[in-house]
Amino acid sequence: MDNNANTSWEYPSIAIVTGSSSGIGEEISREFLKSSNWSNVYGISRRPCSIDGVISCIIDLNDIDNLENNLSSITKSIKKI
Repeated sequence: MDNNANTSWEYPSIAIVTGSSSGIGEEISREFLKSSNWSNVYGISRRPCSIDGVISCIIDLNDIDNLENNLSSITKSIKKI
């Protein structure tokens, strides 16, 4: 591993958290928001995420028939992942 490698980000860092409306996913979203390394935190869940600062994306990951369309709508709104 090159210890002199440039570790700065050319693009803003984006976190995508599943299950962000409760439990572990909610806590992970909070931790990402506390860190200055993440410019945007997207929360995917079946219910809206109530955390200020999380961009809530209401998607049921069990809905396989619509999953590709739902996820592509998110990626279109994000310039770089």
